[in-house]
Amino acid sequence: MAAPEEAAPERSGFGLKRGGKSRLQERLDKQASRGGDTVRKALGASAVAVLLTAGGAAAFGELTGTGINIPGLGGTGADSGAQPIAALAIVPAQPSAEEQARGADLYRQAIERLDADDTTGVDTLKQAAGLGYAPAQLHLASLYENGAAGLAASPAEARVWVRRAADAGDARGMHNYGMYLFEGIGGARDRTEALNWLRKAAEQGLVDSQFNVAKLYESGDEGIQPDLPEAYKWYLIAARAGDGDAQASVERLRTGLPAAERGAARAAADAFQVEPLA
Repeated sequence: MAAPEEAAPERSGFGLKRGGKSRLQERLDKQASRGGDTVRKALGASAVAVLLTAGGAAAFGELTGTGINIPGLGGTGADSGAQPIAALAIVPAQPSAEEQARGADLYRQAIERLDADDTTGVDTLKQAAGLGYAPAQLHLASLYENGAAGLAASPAEARVWVRRAADAGDARGMHNYGMYLFEGIGGARDRTEALNWLRKAAEQGLVDSQFNVAKLYESGDEGIQPDLPEAYKWYLIAARAGDGDAQASVERLRTGLPAAERGAARAAADAFQVEPLA
């Protein structure tokens, strides 16, 4: 069977790239189309097990994904209801090799069931995600984002998984958590912090994050001062990885930057040797 065509990256209303459509999302779209649903592309996420400091009940709520509303700790974002406990400070714990292997096996079982329209695969998926297996966590976050496979749509719950992924060092989790922060999805909006997370993902080689970082440094935003040399550097890095939009931005900025700043930015881009992640 021929491979599906690569979709153009979905953009936010601010010109930032949400992230390209992954094989995971293509599978999810296929599942939803069989059921007659219209599915939005998810902001993919992965997660890891977490250690919490809010006591036993809070830890239970976090690990089961139920969310707990603690008086005095409510959020101020778009979701005015109870905030998941994962919005609190968490310390990620890397899964062991045994947990990764078990998670991979459970994820394979979950995909087989979900591809057969068997929604019991969701429970298996949650088990795999709970073990810290990133592909399972990505998929589970997508299901919550879209309200698919019998799960109620919950941007706040999806944000929980995205935040866990980001805290664990997953590049796509960092990118997606940055976009959640930028747009205020499932919680409070914080564009300065969004840039921080997008930059972390960019530094791991995620090309869409590199473009977004460049875009924010070019235009500035709430709490973000424009920095054209830094924007030029990240556009160069993303363009080198094959991003056509970034290449167009390089051409646009080239004539407006002094030669010294342009040269320093290019030298910094040349020194960046991280392999790109699509």
